[in-house]
Amino acid sequence: MGFHNNFWCNIEMDLESGQFVERDSILPTPESLCKMTDSDFMYEALKDDLLLQLHTAPQVDPSSLDIERLNALAEILGEEGLSQDSEEAWQESARWIRYAYGFAATKQIIDKWWIGLIQNRLLTAMIQAL
Repeated sequence: MGFHNNFWCNIEMDLESGQFVERDSILPTPESLCKMTDSDFMYEALKDDLLLQLHTAPQVDPSSLDIERLNALAEILGEEGLSQDSEEAWQESARWIRYAYGFAATKQIIDKWWIGLIQNRLLTAMIQAL
């Protein structure tokens, strides 16, 4: 699975606003990486991670997940919520919400990069025109 967010600078969906928010790294130095060996730290850092919950959904008891928050995320992303009709439907719905979340985050990053590029080019053109 690899690391998605939390430890490094990242963006996450704010379920209240329905917008992505930027998060600073919670392990900003090489020395701070040692915190990843602390089970209490890992629990606190990961317990609310929606993407991690979506990744693990097929392997865990649904009652261990924050289904209300996952369904709120699905609604923001324009996806149907988690289906508990069958194990297959559960896995499929978790997969589609996970894909939609990843796509939306990637699009947000590219859009921000593109806007920054355009602003930089406009600024450069204005300076050169002086």
